[in-house]
Amino acid sequence: MATSQQNAAVSADDNAASGVRGKTWGEEEVLAVISVFLEEDIQAMIDGTSRNTAVYKKVSRNFADVYNVHRTAKECQTKVNNLKSWYRRKWTERER
Repeated sequence: MATSQQNAAVSADDNAASGVRGKTWGEEEVLAVISVFLEEDIQAMIDGTSRNTAVYKKVSRNFADVYNVHRTAKECQTKVNNLKSWYRRKWTERER
């Protein structure tokens, strides 16, 4: 029997595959995923790797364990990448 967490993950994956937007990230969730992503063990895993699916699976698990927020690995990866992109853009604008 599937749990509600598994069902939520499946429907989130289905939404991503069909191009439907997922649930909007709140400010607390964004700060929490940044906190999880910056953990030493996560940074050690990501350092020097190009294939990082396992890293974001761990981010997703830690996110759920610590903050009781359930996001898929793909959602966490997309959010972190979008935050990095936003930061680089703002830094470049500031230097002009």
